Amino acid sequence: MKNEKQVLYFYMILVTIGTVLIALTTLRYMSNVNDSSGYLILFGLIFTISYINYLEKKQE
Repeated sequence: MKNEKQVLYFYMILVTIGTVLIALTTLRYMSNVNDSSGYLILFGLIFTISYINYLEKKQE
């Protein structure tokens, strides 16, 4: 049981790091290209993060 929780937390950390990297890349894209379509990517990322948080709470 303890090993299963460690694996779950490991993957939660990986997802968190991945979403942060996607957010930073999106912000860099928006600043370099100066394109308004980056806002759609940012909103999609926010929705994805909220869904991941929902799934994490449901898992515990």
